[in-house]
Amino acid sequence: MQKRVAICAVAQIKNDPNLWYARFQNMLLECFEGIMSQTKVSFDMEKGIRTVITCS
Repeated sequence: MQKRVAICAVAQIKNDPNLWYARFQNMLLECFEGIMSQTKVSFDMEKGIRTVITCS
């Protein structure tokens, strides 16, 4: 059985000291949208990330 691994180190959110009001999900979405636009990763609500990127 293969293990599924996701590495999200491609994008960052803007540093704002007044993010006390933002929920974690909103901060994650902002980062994930950057990842999707930079790497063309696709995401499906039922199946999750459907793109495989390999490197060595």
